[in-house]
Amino acid sequence: MKKNTHQTTLEVNLTRLQSNFDSIRTAIKPTTKIMAMVKALAYGNGGFQIAKLLEYNDIAFLGVEYTDEATNLRSSGITAPLIVLNPDLNSLEPYTEQNIQPVIYSFESLEAVKKQPIKVHLEFDTGMHRLGFTLSDVPKLIKVIKSNPLIEVCSVFSHLAVADNPANDEFTLKQIEEYTVICDLLQEGINQPFIRHISNTAGIERFPHAQFDMVRLGIGLYGISTLGKNSSLQPVSTFKSYITQIREVNAGEGIGYGQFDKAETKRRIAIIAVGYADGFNRSFSQGKGYFLINGQRAKVVGNVCMDMTMCDVTKISCSVGDEVIIFGDNPRVEELAKAAETIPYEILTNVSERVNRVFYQE
Repeated sequence: MKKNTHQTTLEVNLTRLQSNFDSIRTAIKPTTKIMAMVKALAYGNGGFQIAKLLEYNDIAFLGVEYTDEATNLRSSGITAPLIVLNPDLNSLEPYTEQNIQPVIYSFESLEAVKKQPIKVHLEFDTGMHRLGFTLSDVPKLIKVIKSNPLIEVCSVFSHLAVADNPANDEFTLKQIEEYTVICDLLQEGINQPFIRHISNTAGIERFPHAQFDMVRLGIGLYGISTLGKNSSLQPVSTFKSYITQIREVNAGEGIGYGQFDKAETKRRIAIIAVGYADGFNRSFSQGKGYFLINGQRAKVVGNVCMDMTMCDVTKISCSVGDEVIIFGDNPRVEELAKAAETIPYEILTNVSERVNRVFYQE
């Protein structure tokens, strides 16, 4: 029996992913290791297939946010070392048996892991004010680690908050300086070798002196340049749907829930099989968003519905079943993010799991 599937799809170009990886790698020192971020289904693109390609490139670690993301990758056949940024430490089995390594960011989380041999990664807050130990915690941290020989510190890291913004370079440099002090104190105090890493995609290019032992590749892998100028990065995903119906709307008639959008003149509208349940944000309602249909942009009319969206095709030649581009090469994710007053990360990761991912190579 043929399986009927939701025909709104996210096509993921693995050739472009490899190209983006190679492009970014040219800016990384040959001796610097790479940690690739595949959290949140690889930024919405699909976890296993992305992870498999990156594993083939001999990255040092794959990074995820939660434990179940890591165990899912393991059960799918991914063998690369996995780092969990926000681990559930109620059960240590994944960390002691599956080469899944937790990030430790507080003394409470350190207490939870000290009874069994375990590899950990220490996170420090150097100004982002999110998770992490602080510089003032270092003396106590050294004592705890030295008194617990079962704990192996694999890496020590921090997050750059504004590496993509030249206006805040003074702050970024202070972060790097504080991080360096922390690492030096820890190195001397615990007498264990560990990997140092603080640079994200933007930091790799803008602060090469801060590449240290390893860098973390995130959004750049998926074709989004946080610096807005790296034309060598290509979008890896194309979000597509199709026209389900075309209808006429007379002047004065309302469109969609709430009837907020009234046709000033007679309009021809197309109903597209994508809604906010698929990841097309409701903030694109009433002309803020648009689709690409047969090479022309069609503005959204009315409010985006859960499963459908209407757009104006009065001046566009199109038919039921025609392909609709939500984002890809045109329009790009960055354009949609600007229209929605958000960031590309949110647009990408909002693509829901009911949208079928289709992977291909050129």
